Amino acid sequence: MPTSKPAFSDLRIYLRVLRLSLPYRLIWGGCIGSFALFSLSSVLFADGLQLVMNALSDYPLKETRSVLAKTMRIWIEPMFGDAYSRRTQLPVLLLLLLVLRSIGFTGSEYGIRYLTSRLVHELRCQIASKLLHVPGHFFDQHPDGHLVSMLNFKVQQIADSCAQVTLVIFREGLTAIAFLSYMFYLDWQLSLICLVSVPLLLRLTRLVARRQRILARQCQSTMGDLTHITGEVVSGNQEIRIFGAQDLETKRFESTSNDFRQQSNKIALANSLLQPLAHILITLPLLFLFWFLLDPAQAERISPGVLTAFLVSATLLSRPVRRLNSVIEQLQQGLAAAEDIFQLIDEKAEPDSGELRFDRAQGALEFRSVHFSYAVAGQRKKSVLEDINFVVEPGKIVAIVGRTGAGKTTLVRLMTQLYYPSHGQILIDGQDIEQLRISDVRRQFSVVSQQPVLFNDSIYNNIAFGELRGAPADLAYNAATQAHAVEFINQLPDGFETSVGNQGKLLSGGQKQRIAVARALMKNAPFLILDEATSALDNETEQLLRSVLQDVSTGRAVVVIAHRLNTVRKADLILVLDHGRIVERGRHQELLEQGGLYANLAREDLHP
Repeated sequence: MPTSKPAFSDLRIYLRVLRLSLPYRLIWGGCIGSFALFSLSSVLFADGLQLVMNALSDYPLKETRSVLAKTMRIWIEPMFGDAYSRRTQLPVLLLLLLVLRSIGFTGSEYGIRYLTSRLVHELRCQIASKLLHVPGHFFDQHPDGHLVSMLNFKVQQIADSCAQVTLVIFREGLTAIAFLSYMFYLDWQLSLICLVSVPLLLRLTRLVARRQRILARQCQSTMGDLTHITGEVVSGNQEIRIFGAQDLETKRFESTSNDFRQQSNKIALANSLLQPLAHILITLPLLFLFWFLLDPAQAERISPGVLTAFLVSATLLSRPVRRLNSVIEQLQQGLAAAEDIFQLIDEKAEPDSGELRFDRAQGALEFRSVHFSYAVAGQRKKSVLEDINFVVEPGKIVAIVGRTGAGKTTLVRLMTQLYYPSHGQILIDGQDIEQLRISDVRRQFSVVSQQPVLFNDSIYNNIAFGELRGAPADLAYNAATQAHAVEFINQLPDGFETSVGNQGKLLSGGQKQRIAVARALMKNAPFLILDEATSALDNETEQLLRSVLQDVSTGRAVVVIAHRLNTVRKADLILVLDHGRIVERGRHQELLEQGGLYANLAREDLHP
């Protein structure tokens, strides 16, 4: 993600995460009830121990400070009046309180885990939707590995952080407040002793949290790099082996993995230092409290039951306080991940300001004084295309040729509104495409790229793709026939229902290309764009496809981008691009006779 981050406050980020779960109010109600049940039953268990100690020492029930005795006097008084009743009913009371505490614990744990699983689902769906609606240049600026890491690693970090932080803040926070209130109820002077170290603890927590936030960001960035390298190793394993780059890629992976390990260790070190220091700060007041209570004068003014209940409460209070400190690491990791994710979710979608509806074009496409330059960090860099002017007429084949980097593929992305001109206009049937709805514009184009993208699905579903899903099988068969793909499809075990595998790896390069051509033909759009579409085809299939171009050009415009000039010999118009400008235009023989760049490219094609 970009280095310039919005000034999100921690509270705003966390509240925004929680807002995603607001539709599940009933579950939240159950969680809050479980939090309260856990906290109340924990305190009442300590209060029950006060009753036990008072019963053991025959302390008068009327003088006890037990909350249970005061609120349940009708049941407690008869119990204390009979030794047998005390012996049987007090343990049952404590057992009942433990059961209620367990119910509160289970309800809160499951409820929060359920909510966070919904949160993961909502965030992943929002990210996936956003990635399909951001402008095309977004992917030029963000490595694939970082985006994959965001969908998997960072979203899971938010879920884990939310689960732990919510449980600790709400459940342990309520428990701490309940114990502290109970301790003040028992003896406010002793309670103040337990609070002397709180300012130091808060200061220590703040310092460590700031450090862990920085480390969490670094760690997540490195995880994105690691995911990216892993993807390259998996997808490029053939090239890595052939070119003997195993050691190089292994070292690159080891270096990045080692950086992640070191950053994780720094987080662990900060957290491991915080825990014992926090434990000492929490325990010191307890030790002083023990020293204070060992004074015989103090022992006389406090009943055995109150003393027991207070010490148990003070000891149990340390657990939620320690847990409140222990979640700092997860909180900072979750906030850092959420900051990146919300920055992506807040990315502006690709502009779709056009209001005019457009059904089907006649097949006229015009570039009028089009300029284009890439934007990096919000600023324009050197132009990629300058003063592009040409017209594609219905039923004609226009070829665009030029050396690598001349801007040919950029033209395709401009046609389909993946990119937008810096200046100039692109018109379909005389209408500026920026005035048309983007979905209507893209419906006019079928594109076959140099590296065809196939999805891990059947051949039929890869041909009848997107809005074509569910179309009659005979349409897919006809498209495959036109693309000369039926021959090999019929030889497969399951025919059109054969799975192509991950990224079409179960097919050869030429077979994948023919499936992509069939998909484009089945769409039957007014404009067919072949972006180096014949590069992976053998000579025989390429010749067949050239004859197909003449057939499919009837009623539609065809734009062919090619390095191999054999493909464009019969084009009605050939545009020669060089350094982002159209330097030559004409038919094949005319351009050869001019002896310019096209003639040089033709000679290189014959004698590579």
